Amino acid sequence: MFKTSVIKRFEYIVKKYPNNIAIITKEKKITYSVLNKEANKLAHYIKNNNILAKNEVAGIFIESSIDMVISVLAIQKLGAPYVPIDISYPYERIEYMIKDSKISCILSLKKNVKKIKFSHINILLLDEVNYSKLKETNLSSKNELHP
Repeated sequence: MFKTSVIKRFEYIVKKYPNNIAIITKEKKITYSVLNKEANKLAHYIKNNNILAKNEVAGIFIESSIDMVISVLAIQKLGAPYVPIDISYPYERIEYMIKDSKISCILSLKKNVKKIKFSHINILLLDEVNYSKLKETNLSSKNELHP
């Protein structure tokens, strides 16, 4: 079908339909343009702060929400692998997934972090990131994480 990545296809849709609604939740609606800008900000933050290195795996420990979609898109924009972890899983399952997948960083929210009891894992709390000065631009196709 398409000979482009999911992210390139997504960015094409953003360019073509920037003001169309991408996600609707009970609390909020978000357009493709805003969704893309938020994902870009998070991707730039992760890259600029060396939160993930090349070939490291990110865990996404967020309930189904706009924040979860932004996190998935940001990680994909960086070309990194990720493992979604359901917040309703018991601790033992979460621990197994983190160890088995060799997750080095977890993206989460303050309200969820009490279920993660690992001091050796870098946890990025999305609700503590200052997004105000971050770039909203798409990452270049050669944008890779640092080795």
